[in-house]
Amino acid sequence: MSNLPFWTTSERPGYPQVKTSWVEINPGTKAFLAMPSEGTGPFPAIVIGHERYGLVLDTLEQTSKFAAYGYVCIAPDMTSHFEGDKEALAKGEITGGWNNDIVREYMTQSYDTLASMSEVDTSRIAAIGLCASGHWPWILNGERPGLAACICYYGGGPYNEELMDKVTAPTLYVYGEKDHTT
Repeated sequence: MSNLPFWTTSERPGYPQVKTSWVEINPGTKAFLAMPSEGTGPFPAIVIGHERYGLVLDTLEQTSKFAAYGYVCIAPDMTSHFEGDKEALAKGEITGGWNNDIVREYMTQSYDTLASMSEVDTSRIAAIGLCASGHWPWILNGERPGLAACICYYGGGPYNEELMDKVTAPTLYVYGEKDHTT
């Protein structure tokens, strides 16, 4: 695993109890990892899906916040191999080019990374998807039936019977009643 810090403790006074680093979940595929630096593990863990803008500051902040509350968190970068304009992506002007196969691969690799860590309670690994990644926990659960929970906040994705038949984990599903994508 690579150890390229994003924030140091002194730079992030709001999260002094969090250690962060960039890790490779597969050659060339990066993820942002945040861990509690206080307390004793094994800790519960969360795989976090980023919004349609890619792995931008908002997702890094969410990952760090969960770690501050005692979770080991990993957020895979679905644009790790994207060769397009990442600045335009971060502005929402273009899409990132990932598809469900990439999501399945990177979310599964992130889950496996967490499951291999001694700091993680493997019976308490959950996944959360925010915005465009709302359905990603279900995709992950289809590959990893041991996933403890799926938390889906919106999620511009396919909600079909084939996918939902694979979901074994309890799900918290937050969706607007009159949202245009339902």
